[in-house]
Formats: sequence, C-alpha cells, structure tokens
Amino acid sequence: MFGGIVYGLVGLVPTVAGFWKFLLTLVLFNLTTASVVLWLSIAFASVSVASLVGTLVMLFKCVIGIFVLTANLLT
Repeated sequence: MFGGIVYGLVGLVPTVAGFWKFLLTLVLFNLTTASVVLWLSIAFASVSVASLVGTLVMLFKCVIGIFVLTANLLT
C-alpha cells in the first residue's frame, strides 16, 4: 500500500507498466529479505550473532543494488 501511494508522489515513470514493475520489484525484494532473515534465525543459535550477520547481509544487498542500478544507468 505504501508503494502505491509513494509511487506517484515521487514522480516515477507515470505508466501502468512502470507502476506494476515497481510493485513487483518491491514485493520480490521484501520476500528475499524475509527469507534471508528467516534462514539466519535458523542458522545461528545466538541472537546477537544473527543480528550482526543480518545487518551485514542487508548492507551488502543495498550496496550491490546501488552498483547494479548505477551500472544500468551508465550504459
């Protein structure tokens, strides 16, 4: 719901196809993040270690996402 509200306010591509692509990307990112966090909670017995590794994994995902986005914009 938040993505649907913010999409028009931010000024992204004003087409129906662009909107659905945005929502698909948002949902897939949320599903992969939830599965990674679930896997980390199963893999580590200590909550503090799982929290640290989860933070590093999310940071890595964001950094890689920025590099991929930048590479697509430059080419």
